[in-house]
Amino acid sequence: MLNYYGLREFHLQKKSSSFTDLPSGEYLKEIQRAIELGIVEKSNHQRIDPDKAITREEAAMLVWRLAKRTQEPVSLKVPLIGKTDPWAIDGVTYVVSKGLYGPEVKPNNRGEIDYKSK
Repeated sequence: MLNYYGLREFHLQKKSSSFTDLPSGEYLKEIQRAIELGIVEKSNHQRIDPDKAITREEAAMLVWRLAKRTQEPVSLKVPLIGKTDPWAIDGVTYVVSKGLYGPEVKPNNRGEIDYKSK
């Protein structure tokens, strides 16, 4: 994603992460870059859970935050159905309005879209 939005050359600061479980492994630089760019935000429990699979709504928020940082994020009104947490509505609306989903997400006969956020 950073390459796509022209942020690959973003240089890391020398400060350490405030996440208590940030690994020192092969993806440390990428995770730290995403944190410093504001793409990954801290929850109130100070953990990033790097080995946990993320949900669709979490992925949508990563894309939306990156788009906000690099361009004007225009989200069209889209009729969403299904369960999406309130904190993720902007991200899910953005990715759905841009068609950033796979073939398993299809509008129903009324044009409503279940992004399958959970």
